[in-house]
Amino acid sequence: MTTKSWIAGLLFGAFVWWIGDKSGPVIAAALVGAVGVANSFYHERKTAELEQRLEDLSWRLATL
Repeated sequence: MTTKSWIAGLLFGAFVWWIGDKSGPVIAAALVGAVGVANSFYHERKTAELEQRLEDLSWRLATL
């Protein structure tokens, strides 16, 4: 992991802790869940793009 990832993780953790302290644990859990789902969708889309690029590359190599 990079330093940026560590810092972002720590800041997100501090933000969730602050939200949990001010608004309650249910809101904090909902925030973590929403971020988790958004991250999952992002990685799913990126994986599909990489698979498509790999398929295109293999097709090009097969036609050489």
